[in-house]
Amino acid sequence: MNQTLDLGATLKSAYDAFDRSDWSNADAACETVIAGAPQEAEGWRLRARLRLVRDDLAGALEALESGSRQARDPLGIIEDLAELRLRMGDARVALELAGELRRRAGDLVKFVNLSARCRWRGSPSTGRWTTAPSPTSTTGASLSDSNDWTAAEGRPAEGVITLRLLTEADLPAYKALRDAMLARHEQAFTSDAETERARDASSYRVRLHPQAGGKSLFTLGAWSGERLVGALTCEHENRKKVLHVAHLIGMMVDDEVRGRGIGKRLLRQALALLRREPRLETVTLSVTAGNQAAIAVYRQAGFTRYGHLPRAIRLSDGRYYAKDLMSLDLRP
Repeated sequence: MNQTLDLGATLKSAYDAFDRSDWSNADAACETVIAGAPQEAEGWRLRARLRLVRDDLAGALEALESGSRQARDPLGIIEDLAELRLRMGDARVALELAGELRRRAGDLVKFVNLSARCRWRGSPSTGRWTTAPSPTSTTGASLSDSNDWTAAEGRPAEGVITLRLLTEADLPAYKALRDAMLARHEQAFTSDAETERARDASSYRVRLHPQAGGKSLFTLGAWSGERLVGALTCEHENRKKVLHVAHLIGMMVDDEVRGRGIGKRLLRQALALLRREPRLETVTLSVTAGNQAAIAVYRQAGFTRYGHLPRAIRLSDGRYYAKDLMSLDLRP
């Protein structure tokens, strides 16, 4: 196989067939990629996804384990393995894989997210945390060493800001933060506080990642102890012509913790997640013109302004605010 000429096109053909639920052609293209370039992780990851849509967990596990041994850059495969092990109920192995991700890539977001999901016990109403399934494992030590969790208590350490992807259990906290931010900073949001206040917390499920029952790429949360103090959502359309474009929305940081770089951390980790998705090339956002602090953060991350919309929003008192439209090339 001519990897330079054909690998990208064949992999795209496989993903396109997958998106159409054309399993036969997706399988054929996927196997072509693996046969010609077994060192490429995406072929193994797609083979696993094709097994999962058929509820073949054992086949998916075999594909990922084979890929982890042969792929040149297995980080994505290790992440998928952790997710699969968690789905199969093997939280101990999932925690160990999360720890390996942390050691290899320093990816705190994935580490904390996976660790939290492995450690969560009880219903959202009780909010009870328990200790890790394997307190003596390498991952358990990493939890203690990182200071992101209080190992003895099994709960987030108060005052330390941790990042993880939101799940359905976090939606009440997300709504509470969003309602407060809309009320305090009317000019910063397109949505209005009164309408959003009437929404049920469950209506924000669409902002979760697909594995959590949502329709967005993800919503990343910043936590101080057990309190949600910041969030950022990334959306993505399924129309073929814009599959390469993602959109950041709903950036917010609680007033009480501003000035601690939380917005920068949310943005940096969100961009790191987006760059791991091979089909994404561009990310966009909009920001209220004149919000120099936010604009500076986006520019520092590499965003540039491509448009300006005067009178983009009108507040209840009749004041108008403009929006700056910004974008970033994920594959410079």
